[in-house]
Amino acid sequence: MSYANYRYMKARAKRWRPENLDGIQTSDEHLINLFAKILSKHVPEIGKFDPNKDVESYISKLDQHFTEYPSLFPNEHTKRQYTLNHLEELEQQFAERMFSENGSLTWQELLRQTGKVQGSNKGDRLTKTFEGFRNQLDKVQFIRKLMSKANVDDFHTRLFILWMLPYSLRKLKERNYWKSEISEIYDFLEDKRTASYGKTHKRFQPQNKNLGKESLSKKNNTTNSRNLRKTNVSRIEYSSNKFLNHTRKRYEMVLQAELPDFKCSIPCLIDTGAQANIITEETVRAHKLPTRPWSKSVIYGGVYPNKINRKTIKLNISLNGISIKTEFLVVKKFSHPAAISFTTLYDNNIEISSSKHTLSQMNKVSNIVKEPELPDIYKEFKDITAETNTEKLPKPIKGLEFEVELTQENYRLPIRNYPLPPGKMQAMNDEINQGLKSGIIRESKAINACPVMFVPKKEGTLRMVVDYKPLNKYVKPNIYPLPLIEQLLAKIQGSTIFTKLDLKSAYHLIRVRKGDEHKLAFRCPRGVFEYLVMPYGISIAPAHFQYFINTILGEVKESHVVCYMDNILIHSKSESEHVKHVKDVLQKLKNANLIINQAKCEFHQSQVKFIGYHISEKGFTPCQENIDKVLQWKQPKNRKELRQFLGSVNYLRKFIPKTSQLTHPLNNLLKKDVRWKWTPTQTQAIENIKQCLVSPPVLRHFDFSKKILLETDASDVAVGAVLSQKHDDDKYYPVGYYSAKMSKAQLNYSVSDKEMLAIIKSLKHWRHYLESTIEPFKILTDHRNLIGRITNESEPENKRLARWQLFLQDFNFEINYRPGSANHIADALSRIVDETEPIPKDSEDNSINFVNQISITDDFKNQVVTEYTNDTKLLNLLNNEDKRVEENIQLKDGLLINSKDQILLPNDTQLTRTIIKKYHEEGKLIHPGIELLTNIILRRFTWKGIRKQIQEYVQNCHTCQINKSRNHKPYGPLQPIPPSERPWESLSMDFITALPESSGYNALFVVVDRFSKMAILVPCTKSITAEQTARMFDQRVIAYFGNPKEIIADNDHIFTSQTWKDFAHKYNFVMKFSLPYRPQTDGQTERTNQTVEKLLRCVCSTHPNTWVDHISLVQQSYNNAIHSATQMTPFEIVHRYSPALSPLELPSFSDKTDENSQETIQVFQTVKEHLNTNNIKMKKYFDMKIQEIEEFQPGDLVMVKRTKTGFLHKSNKLAPSFAGPFYVLQKSGPNNYELDLPDSIKHMFSSTFHVSHLEKYRHNSELNYATIDESDIGTILHILEHKNREQVLYLNVKYISNLNPSTIMSGWTTLATALQADKAIVNDYIKNNNLNI
Repeated sequence: MSYANYRYMKARAKRWRPENLDGIQTSDEHLINLFAKILSKHVPEIGKFDPNKDVESYISKLDQHFTEYPSLFPNEHTKRQYTLNHLEELEQQFAERMFSENGSLTWQELLRQTGKVQGSNKGDRLTKTFEGFRNQLDKVQFIRKLMSKANVDDFHTRLFILWMLPYSLRKLKERNYWKSEISEIYDFLEDKRTASYGKTHKRFQPQNKNLGKESLSKKNNTTNSRNLRKTNVSRIEYSSNKFLNHTRKRYEMVLQAELPDFKCSIPCLIDTGAQANIITEETVRAHKLPTRPWSKSVIYGGVYPNKINRKTIKLNISLNGISIKTEFLVVKKFSHPAAISFTTLYDNNIEISSSKHTLSQMNKVSNIVKEPELPDIYKEFKDITAETNTEKLPKPIKGLEFEVELTQENYRLPIRNYPLPPGKMQAMNDEINQGLKSGIIRESKAINACPVMFVPKKEGTLRMVVDYKPLNKYVKPNIYPLPLIEQLLAKIQGSTIFTKLDLKSAYHLIRVRKGDEHKLAFRCPRGVFEYLVMPYGISIAPAHFQYFINTILGEVKESHVVCYMDNILIHSKSESEHVKHVKDVLQKLKNANLIINQAKCEFHQSQVKFIGYHISEKGFTPCQENIDKVLQWKQPKNRKELRQFLGSVNYLRKFIPKTSQLTHPLNNLLKKDVRWKWTPTQTQAIENIKQCLVSPPVLRHFDFSKKILLETDASDVAVGAVLSQKHDDDKYYPVGYYSAKMSKAQLNYSVSDKEMLAIIKSLKHWRHYLESTIEPFKILTDHRNLIGRITNESEPENKRLARWQLFLQDFNFEINYRPGSANHIADALSRIVDETEPIPKDSEDNSINFVNQISITDDFKNQVVTEYTNDTKLLNLLNNEDKRVEENIQLKDGLLINSKDQILLPNDTQLTRTIIKKYHEEGKLIHPGIELLTNIILRRFTWKGIRKQIQEYVQNCHTCQINKSRNHKPYGPLQPIPPSERPWESLSMDFITALPESSGYNALFVVVDRFSKMAILVPCTKSITAEQTARMFDQRVIAYFGNPKEIIADNDHIFTSQTWKDFAHKYNFVMKFSLPYRPQTDGQTERTNQTVEKLLRCVCSTHPNTWVDHISLVQQSYNNAIHSATQMTPFEIVHRYSPALSPLELPSFSDKTDENSQETIQVFQTVKEHLNTNNIKMKKYFDMKIQEIEEFQPGDLVMVKRTKTGFLHKSNKLAPSFAGPFYVLQKSGPNNYELDLPDSIKHMFSSTFHVSHLEKYRHNSELNYATIDESDIGTILHILEHKNREQVLYLNVKYISNLNPSTIMSGWTTLATALQADKAIVNDYIKNNNLNI
């Protein structure tokens, strides 16, 4: 091994930083052996060196040294430096020994003596290895080979391979290319890396000293590696329930963690062995801690791993008085409510005192990080950094001095001083002394001066600022515009590399115009002083500074620089041009004697934070601290706090679809005439906003060369749109979201005008993008009529439409229709409408005209007056004028009218029932609902209990009940079928039909064992008979697995036939049938059918007529996949071994396959437990979507859903939603009822229905005795009986249904309806029963 070559390696190692690699893997035997030889020379006590063990051993010794002397190695930087120094000492010893023994040797001579090179004319083989590895290696083949090597299966060998990567790849760009191109690299990262690796530079620290022992055998390690690679998740721990690192001396204690933002405390485990902070779901729910999805799923747990896919936002936590800010992974169960890891303690300089059981924070001086240095390529500009410059009075730049012009010269400011405590006095003295020393302030004799005040800095110290509010009233405004954030971000499009510069004390870099200094005077206990530089707090300072920096940067600002105040962002498309761009800007700053704050600058980054956004090549997202600010916001207690919240939301509105709609309930509280009352509506609005910000979208940079799509939509109160562009993968990605609330006048627009308003507002909002585009952009709308209005060349309907059409001429677009279901993003606005919101007074409503057109006849007045005599209170008002005046009631034409112009009526009389019926059944509105009907009647009438009476009438309306759908959750909890005791005892069967014909087959017979989930698939035809099915079942199931005890199937005619009943009797099994129209009763077969169909599509989607040829493969694939319910494969449960699935595998046999063996019994017991657990989970999930069961009693009238069940259903959209009513005979199960169906349909349908398909029929004979829709009555067969209700004759008739001519129905109808259906039979009934009509 050559000394020079080793120096080459060491030089590369020093330049390497783990965070630049981001965990990329590679390997080469030469590289492993090379480093192994170095250590074998330098570490004599190791002896013979084994690269798979001794590299780890050497690193472990270093780590043990760090653990024993923690005070000497407080951070990773000191550990890394010590390691390099140690290797350097060993290297020096090696060099001295080699050169003292061999004398002065050349490179080639040294290599020749060590036997590495044959002949002087040949280059160094090891050097060639490096160069060849970098430049000639076939990357894909090499990675494939690497993944198959046995000696890299060990985790630490592969971790060591990671370390060797810097010698393999030349440029960072190439490393990124490898990461994105080779999937196996990502597999390694996701499978094997620990969460802390790379983040805390644990380059020399092994993750588990016990690796390779019994707890993690090589077999388990490789198996887990393979399984984890399939799931693409990261395993961040090795023990059963904690994230442990076994190389440290582990210490645990429990402390109370305070969460001041949530006013709570939780017991927290402090665990030096943990690698990640965790918190339980129960704790998160109890304290309502905000969480967000975590894109990198993590496995934790032992035998049955669980996934973590959520984490909290960063929380402020206090531990023993030490404040930290950190986030937690959310787990289902843990021994404590929360746990804090060693990494978090280390990052916050926290030490554990094991003797005192307390925490303490180390002196931060020992962990001072040196400010980032200016890159070498920019060293020529070192003199403009804050490190080399102290604050001093800048030279004035002609034309750029800060001018303060006042609206009047003779003004006087109030003389007011704020009292200062000693702490603030000290801060003031420091500020004054520093200002006088640097020359930026001087003593003043001004007659007007503003007071000073103090604001806290981030680090906790105080900053003195001048309160210029009194002066700002007299300052002439500066109209120079600040740049629009959206336009700044648009300029970044196409850039891949960024540099951010921050100016030091930016305002103090500008001199005040001579003669204006006295205007900026300030007063404090030490006297009166004035600024010679532009101060903070003056109203015109931001505009002047923007003008100043724009002038300094000049032409470079237009091409590759965006700046907002003192934040400068340089962006380029390549690294080579970026260097030139940065130098151009630095030169401009140097010429103007401006100073940059080196600590806040970032050079040559692929992503940066700029003016509140996280910017990268892909696009931009809001910075997390701005999101956390909203997520942690508590319920506002007054209008001021609500305005602050809405201000924070408004800053992020471009990332929140339907912002105006979401904030609508909150903005209502800010109206002048609205009383402050916080309701669940406002609480839900805030939660909806927070949910949108949990995972904000990445907005792409606008690119004028890409295709543009604008999707718009309008709701009742707002308009919304999304602007997208088509990228290289032929997908559209959002550029921005827009929403705006409608004005009071716009609320009255027609639907078409509202939809067009959405387009107009969106075009105005994105006019800088969309105006004068070369190629036409697309506009999508879900309002078909709008297309005709825009493209129509005829005379506009009104002036507003004329203005809009004139505005649209500035844009090059084409408009297309897309249904609202497809226009899902923009349409989200119109789908969320508050139906309980009152109708605006100035909006149009045809029902108002209808109500006012009803004439109050003399007969009606007389009837009202007659009813007054039966109501004591109204009669008193009628006869007592003083009482009427007291209650603000007038008497007009004998009618009592209140201040709302409503006629007062007695409650619950024949008159009120007549009014309800008139508006509900005879008005221009067709059977309005409860709320609408109430609003209509209340515009003209009122009485006590009006809402209750209207509700009762509408709920009992026969037409409404059978035609209107129900919006409540379905009835009936899930009732899972208990699992059997062993395989092939309980089966389920079904047919998959509608398959293309293949080899004469067009259907598939599916048999599933409910215990093991094993499936048998047999091709058949749709016309198969019961006899053929029995023979097939006998040959393919019973012949292999024996007689079952029970079989569950649907009500197919095959399984209900006598042939099949005889077959069941022969083999002594019981048939159980799933409930009609209730697939949940046999969900297993339904899910199996879906899986089988998916597998068939995968193997024969291009040749569907060959599906029979693939049935064997599909059956094998299904039966050898781990089932989620059993946690095992069906094949393994039944046969007790796993077959080999590829030539590279060997079958795994169980020692005992006898079903009576102890092992088999244990396996069956485990499977049964899993099935029971799965049933509980399914029931819990399903029951979340149902409501309390509706209990029916024998004799109750119920209706049956038509569309869901197929019961009495025809392909007619205008057919009633429900059939019936029918009488309940009995309850035939936990959720099932048997109904009394007419004889004519009993043979066609099962009479047993699940409760979810039934609705209670409400019938109040006093309100409406008819139970039949008059359009359904065909021929009347017989009249059963009659009754009189409210002078109306009702007949109970048996008739033939118009909707289903083969069905005979019965029910009550009016005499008038019966006469229209069959006059002869009705007249005969009247005559025979001596009815006086």
